[in-house]
Amino acid sequence: MRKARRSGHADYYADVVEQEERTREIQDWDPTVIPGPLQLEPYIRALVHAAHPYEAEDEVVAKVAARRGRSWIYEDSQGPESWIVLHESASLQPIVGANEMAEQLAHVAKCCRRYRRFVPQILPWNVGAHPFLMGTTRFLTFADAPPLMYTESMYHGQILGDPGLVREYMRAYDRVRAAALSPEASLALIEKAAEDYRNGKQPERLGRHQA
Repeated sequence: MRKARRSGHADYYADVVEQEERTREIQDWDPTVIPGPLQLEPYIRALVHAAHPYEAEDEVVAKVAARRGRSWIYEDSQGPESWIVLHESASLQPIVGANEMAEQLAHVAKCCRRYRRFVPQILPWNVGAHPFLMGTTRFLTFADAPPLMYTESMYHGQILGDPGLVREYMRAYDRVRAAALSPEASLALIEKAAEDYRNGKQPERLGRHQA
């Protein structure tokens, strides 16, 4: 736990960081925000301050560095192959200022197009009931070990390794992917939202006919 805190990671996330080093494939679901390894400093700072408003500056700096230190997952041509499903609110909710949101979303799109290590999908806000009406979920697949699932809420995270349970969650993840927009349409939506923020506009939600 002490090592995790010194490294800028929460104690419950330390084991996940270790597992990421040897994973072959990552599948992410986040109902509200962009995955940590794709977050830029202003976005990270906003999230840290929201969850820990009294955090000392040196601790905030350590958390920013730790999260950016994991950027290789999506920004390295040798990183694991990944699939990311984001709720549409990740592009609609202005976590930071308009210019910073534009930069953040453009960064996601740029990494996707440049490194091609992850496939993005956006789950429209009006899709209705779906299996993952819950917190962040991540699946880690390995070449030499059974897959793991990690789920997280604001102050707690848990790794699940029971094969039957992980398979059940993976089937639910497949249903979420099926309900989401296509990867190309999702990427276009992210780039359009970045452009809207850059032009001082709030991105519009998808209409029901578009979902």
